[in-house]
Amino acid sequence: MTPVPRSPVQAGFVAGLLATVLPLGRLPTSVPWGYLCDRAGRRPALVGSMLGVCVGSVAFAFCTDLRAALAVRFLLLGGCNGWNSILGPICAENGGARGQARLIGYVFGAGGVVNLLGPAVGSFSYGLGPRGLGARYPAMTPSLIGAALAAVAALLAYAWLPETKPVAAAAATGPVNNNDGRSFGGNDLEGRSKSDGDDGWDDAAAPSISLSSAMAQAPMPAVLALRSGIGFAAFAAYDVVPLWAIASAGAGGVSLPQHSLGILLSVAAAVQLFWTTFAMGPVMSWLGARRTFALACAVGGAALTLLPHAHRLPLVAIAVLVATQSAALNTACTSSIVATNLAVALVAPQLAGTLNGVIVTVESVAKALGPAVGAPLFAFAISARPLSAGPPSGATATFAFFALWVAVHGACAWRYLKGLHPAERERELL
Repeated sequence: MTPVPRSPVQAGFVAGLLATVLPLGRLPTSVPWGYLCDRAGRRPALVGSMLGVCVGSVAFAFCTDLRAALAVRFLLLGGCNGWNSILGPICAENGGARGQARLIGYVFGAGGVVNLLGPAVGSFSYGLGPRGLGARYPAMTPSLIGAALAAVAALLAYAWLPETKPVAAAAATGPVNNNDGRSFGGNDLEGRSKSDGDDGWDDAAAPSISLSSAMAQAPMPAVLALRSGIGFAAFAAYDVVPLWAIASAGAGGVSLPQHSLGILLSVAAAVQLFWTTFAMGPVMSWLGARRTFALACAVGGAALTLLPHAHRLPLVAIAVLVATQSAALNTACTSSIVATNLAVALVAPQLAGTLNGVIVTVESVAKALGPAVGAPLFAFAISARPLSAGPPSGATATFAFFALWVAVHGACAWRYLKGLHPAERERELL
């Protein structure tokens, strides 16, 4: 009846299950959270999401059965957390067309800090508790810490987050024409008017468009495909690169021991954290979402191509390559979020939350497929064609496949995202 693992094998199995059900719980609720974001407002949706995480963390703290723990992770910590659907509209409307890239960079940078500190806090506090409660409920203390943080986030959002839900899309200026003759409806992010009223949509002023029509209108299909595709590649690389690092030299890997792998990944994480927090936003604001996406794909593809040939390099050089590809793919994912915000602002700003929910749902499936495809593909490739079989090795072929995948997405972004804004205005608006 207890979820406490009795062996490393069981620990890995339980950890894998707990990690898997969390994103699965978001799949059926991403669109409803986006709809709530549109109808009730950004601030109520964020407060409700954080309260859901708070309740879920408290419930998880006292789970003593694996099935109960999985249910809490799926229903409360996954399904009741609408952050992914709410993030885009909040950053777009609070940062504006010029500042949203920097704001998203700060959000992701803070997330990186939490991802680094979370495991340390969890390992330190796991099993601690007063009067023997730590032994009976070992996850109680770290879960309650998480619940407290979620409650503080809900309180701060309620007290300080401005409500930015658009109630009227200023359609009087007409559609926005791009530089190749096509036009997209609506106005840019800073051209929308906010209502002086208190509670509702001005449905007469907002252009009438259905969700399906909005998703079919250019450039939404391109944004959906590119965001899902780059998410697939990034999450596949998260698994494939460590597998390559620990694979034997004869199979085409680096054959790193566990402590060296930890150093490699720590250096890569530190570099990515610095880039995401301090540099990515300004670079994206300067270049624009389309140029940033294309350039990040070019850099990431080049790094992926070079990685399988770096097994003879010093560990520091390998760490630089790993950090480069990781930061590049993360930058491409971030610029795809900015591109989503810009596309939504042009097509149907009144459906921003719902459209983000649809895109997040598809993107989540693609991200789940990344490791499911990448890890088995790499394992099969190095087994079928080790380095001793001659060039190209299975490792080289696998990395070349993902490098080509990333490069194709960069080229498609350069071609199909140019209609987000006229070329002469793109740099100013971003």
